[in-house]
Amino acid sequence: MGQLPGMIQRFLKGVAPSLLALALMILLLSGVLASCGDTGVQTDLPEDEFTGETSPADPEEETEDAEEPGDEKSAVSDEQASEEAPASQPPPGEEIAVHFIDVGQGDAVLIEAQDANILIDAGTRAAGDIVVEYLVRRGIRELDVVIGTHPHADHIGGLIDVFKEFKVHRIIDAGVPHTTVTFDDYLTGIEKQVEAGHATYEIPEGQVLTMGALILTVLGPEGDLGSLNDNSVVCRVDFGDTSFLFTGDAEVAAEESLLRRGVNLKADLLKIGHHGSRTSTTQAFLDAVSPAYAVIMAGEDNRYGHPHEEVLARLISAGGNIFRTDVHGTVVFVSDGKTLTSSEAPWQNAPQPTDPDEPPGTININTATVEQLQEIVHIGEARAEEITRLRPFASLDELTRVSGIGPARLEDIKHEGKAYVE
Repeated sequence: MGQLPGMIQRFLKGVAPSLLALALMILLLSGVLASCGDTGVQTDLPEDEFTGETSPADPEEETEDAEEPGDEKSAVSDEQASEEAPASQPPPGEEIAVHFIDVGQGDAVLIEAQDANILIDAGTRAAGDIVVEYLVRRGIRELDVVIGTHPHADHIGGLIDVFKEFKVHRIIDAGVPHTTVTFDDYLTGIEKQVEAGHATYEIPEGQVLTMGALILTVLGPEGDLGSLNDNSVVCRVDFGDTSFLFTGDAEVAAEESLLRRGVNLKADLLKIGHHGSRTSTTQAFLDAVSPAYAVIMAGEDNRYGHPHEEVLARLISAGGNIFRTDVHGTVVFVSDGKTLTSSEAPWQNAPQPTDPDEPPGTININTATVEQLQEIVHIGEARAEEITRLRPFASLDELTRVSGIGPARLEDIKHEGKAYVE
């Protein structure tokens, strides 16, 4: 069809102007117009002969848009896109694992899926080696997405080592500056990844990343919310019917912003904001998320007293299962798209009721030997000897006088039911 205008020009040049020539020209033009406008003629041709040229697809662009009708590859892509929608189920046998890596007082979350490896934060600089070693043990050599939730050192410090050891393809952070050497070194790591030509750097813009059956959605922040904590990147991961919400150190202002905007907060698992600080996890926010599982990432016996009692009380009242890296260490959740399973038993927030006719325990900490004391959870030889030096104790609560026994370990000791005071 592209040659027809030239044919018409040659015809007019070679024929003298006359009524016959004019008639022939009109006849030819009528045929051309009929050929171009009558799609009925096209139905007899193979589909790939009349779809026309299309622009080549960008191999880096992740999209579910359909290509031109009739393209067989496009038809397959549409079917796959439909299967990857949030409400659909992953293929049988496919799972994701979400690792809440114990890095002490800090956050580090690895999400392993069949089609992607995602890292959200990596703890302090001192935790960099821990995170790198953990990834290597998992057989990971490249990271598809790295999210630095905000510039505080207990979130981005370990990413400095991660950027040195792994190729990263997509980096998302809050895009807010900080005035620390750790932040400068973190930016240098990002610059090197981008300059190498394999990484992109992005700030939160409502990204929706579809990686196989996993969907990562960036929910915030939207605009400057004032503090570094409130400007934390907030994102959710959907995998089949299961969902996870990650909040960095988002505090009240960020939670209120998310609630006002009406974004989808409902999730099966909530990574509790700001290590369980009272500045986060408001009742309204917790009600909106309504998680069945809550994970608190905090350092054992940290100087901030995280998690705070107010937050624990709200979580206990909500009836969800609580997991704490300061108690459990690393916690891993596995999803098959329908159910979640955890590597650890939930934290027991209170001792179970006992029969009042039975003795309160088996080991009286005021009279037990060093060897007997070591039968109690969290008490080794050094702590057992310290207990004998500090005796007598008026109650089990006074065990917090012993080095290394904080509120979390005290609750474990009570729950175990061996120790008592008399």
